Amino acid sequence: MRTPGERFAGLLDFPFSPRYCELEGLRLAHLDEGDGPPVLLVHAEPTWSFLWRTVLPPLRDAGYRCVVPDHAGFGRSDKPTDIGWYSYDRHTANLRALVEERDLRGATVVVHDWGGPIASPRRSVVTRPRWSRAPATSSTEIPIATRQPAPAQARAVARLIPRAAPVMATTRPSRLRG
Repeated sequence: MRTPGERFAGLLDFPFSPRYCELEGLRLAHLDEGDGPPVLLVHAEPTWSFLWRTVLPPLRDAGYRCVVPDHAGFGRSDKPTDIGWYSYDRHTANLRALVEERDLRGATVVVHDWGGPIASPRRSVVTRPRWSRAPATSSTEIPIATRQPAPAQARAVARLIPRAAPVMATTRPSRLRG
């Protein structure tokens, strides 16, 4: 099922144009704004890329490339009608495909709520060292098996978020031993 584009016309504070990729018969929407080091902003349920509307502009204006997917079933992405389709594994596979297609090596990953488990290192290439510098989290927790401090890019991104969206105060990632 696809939500008609006119349903998204005239949204306040959301001047962004979607881009699309096809995956397993689904049209998946994402935003890709700005140039520079990549930042992947992963939304939660029941939101979509609209969640990041106040965060994206300051990040983009600070010199970052912001990629913001709409998970399948949300926002401008297609909505599978079979409830059995929906799982963390499916959402993770879609996110992994987007990361690889958009070549987001070295991205800082910013997650909110259940965007954390979808982008977690146990499920996804997104937060593995080859692809990601470090996660910045908001209202979620991502277990990471490292004791290294967050790189400068992740710290810089994390500092911009509270100014752009005070209700999305960032938290520190939990650390696993090992």
